[in-house]
Amino acid sequence: MRARFWKRPTLVPEEPPEELLRLHPAHAAAGEHLRDIRFFRLGDEAVLQGWLKYEGPDARARLKNALERLDVGRFFENVDGRTRVTVVHPKAPVIPPEWPWNLLAFVLTAISTLWAGAYLEGAPWDFPLADPARLADGAPFSAALMGILAAHELGHY
Repeated sequence: MRARFWKRPTLVPEEPPEELLRLHPAHAAAGEHLRDIRFFRLGDEAVLQGWLKYEGPDARARLKNALERLDVGRFFENVDGRTRVTVVHPKAPVIPPEWPWNLLAFVLTAISTLWAGAYLEGAPWDFPLADPARLADGAPFSAALMGILAAHELGHY
């Protein structure tokens, strides 16, 4: 079970597509190229999802060009030989808002592996208070463990 610091958002269906196609230029551009369009609201984001009307690289390129100049995120998925397109407005930030938690977890992991590595090299358990320079003794252990953790995390991508 994964602990979360925030409530998981849910997709809320929106009103009929005809009214929404006029709200944002991206909706109109996507509406010309997609069929079976569904709209959702995810917090402040508007999500449009549908299937390409015509398959092939030309249809995908035309939609990509139509959305290029607009402030939207777009995703193309190949599902059972068809292309599903998801358009999100506004575009998601490049740096996620949870970055302080991620940075804190990384720093604590690095410190704790340095501490454990130095302890395995013979330093007393309370050495960081008396002799913080001995943390360097744990560098080989820390580097090996952090490398394993990095490989594991990159495996998620």
